Amino acid sequence: MTLRRSAGPPVPPDVTAFLLHLEKERQVAANTVLAYRRDLEAFVEFLNRHYAGDWDFGRVDRLGIRGFLGEMQRRGLAKRSMARALSAVRSLYRFLQAHHGLERSPVRAAKVPKQDRPLPAYLDRARTPARSSSAGSGIATRPAAGTSAAAEWTIERDWFSQPPGHC
Repeated sequence: MTLRRSAGPPVPPDVTAFLLHLEKERQVAANTVLAYRRDLEAFVEFLNRHYAGDWDFGRVDRLGIRGFLGEMQRRGLAKRSMARALSAVRSLYRFLQAHHGLERSPVRAAKVPKQDRPLPAYLDRARTPARSSSAGSGIATRPAAGTSAAAEWTIERDWFSQPPGHC
């Protein structure tokens, strides 16, 4: 995969070196490199606006990082996308510290947005004993594959994994 430039502002040489490092030396998946490129381009674009074009990676402070996270939140990005963008910025700063002598990283104190986790599915009381074939051990077992009982078990499992009120 060859790194492609997007239509955005020019990417600083440090970012290009980092992306090449990911691609060639660490052999990261092509989609990961592309996602990191988009995230880092957005980060550089934000820094250009936030610092009015007068910045370098060594002078970015924690308020700049928090402002970037806040901008992503205002744009409505999912928490998972924000976490990936923060991961890209963290990785860039680790690279700059290891290969370019950068002394401090403003990203160290940044918190990853908490991911939403769905509530676990549950069985209603009427069906619980029917699903537990080994009641003495408290372990429910799945019927053998290819049987009608297995098909029924799968249907019930999938039905119970739906969010409440989704019927």
